[in-house]
Amino acid sequence: MCLQTVLFAMKSISLFAVSLLFYIGMLWGMSAITPLSSEDTAHFEILLIGWAVMLVSCWFSIKIWEKMNNGICCRYFSLVLSVLFVLFALALCVDGLFVMLFDHRPHELFSGVCMILFSAVVMLYAVKVRRNG
Repeated sequence: MCLQTVLFAMKSISLFAVSLLFYIGMLWGMSAITPLSSEDTAHFEILLIGWAVMLVSCWFSIKIWEKMNNGICCRYFSLVLSVLFVLFALALCVDGLFVMLFDHRPHELFSGVCMILFSAVVMLYAVKVRRNG
């Protein structure tokens, strides 16, 4: 019984650590989609890579978060992850607003709108999971 508890705790901690790595990937993606100050032609490719990394990291984070909603030990980690999700969504929304207001390149304006929409979806999902979980 004690060994099973230790293994469950190790699994919970490892899932939380992996999820934090995906959060770092989401933050890197968010920093990559933030506009650069120069008129660099490679920024469009960086924008696509940033969106891809952020979406893939977010998807894996959500899958891990769904796994963590099972079990008593994981519920505390799940609460921390839901707070991180909401903070990420708020930062992404503010970033999207700044991109829309201060950058006038078409792909940046589209990216700003997508950032705001994606942050709304992430925030609604976080609220839904916390309410049901």
